[in-house]
Amino acid sequence: MDIEALLEEGLALRMADDVELVAIRAREELTRFTGGRIHQNVATVDTVLYVRAWVEGKFGVAETNDLSPGGLKEALEQAVRIARAQSSPAGYSPPEPRPIAAVAACDEATWAATPEERAALVARAVKEASSLGFNASGSLSTGGMEVWVLSSRGVEAHHRGSQ
Repeated sequence: MDIEALLEEGLALRMADDVELVAIRAREELTRFTGGRIHQNVATVDTVLYVRAWVEGKFGVAETNDLSPGGLKEALEQAVRIARAQSSPAGYSPPEPRPIAAVAACDEATWAATPEERAALVARAVKEASSLGFNASGSLSTGGMEVWVLSSRGVEAHHRGSQ
């Protein structure tokens, strides 16, 4: 799923005076081990789209995890309905584009770590613990988060960080 293309499609709908679209994708891969053996590998990915819409100075927000064009359109419509239902203007509007400093927050090896690579790291820990007379148990997780921001005022940003 190309998140940036989806957000660009959402902006192209021009459903409000101003729109800000934010997508946040979080992923985690986990390897659990006990008694010197791996007993579980799991992975989760969750992406949420946040829509902020301004209509005649009034503000509405909606969110969805339906990453289809229809899901984004529905969230936009909901944010517009909420904005129109407000009794008074929000008193602020979305930010104008400004330079954004790059932050090196992503270790590529951590970001791309496979179950096999996590298993190899666990095997090293188990072997070291065993050589010292200990029984190793625990977990090893890798993952990260990506954030995209696009707005009708020209803000475009993407950030990726690993953990």
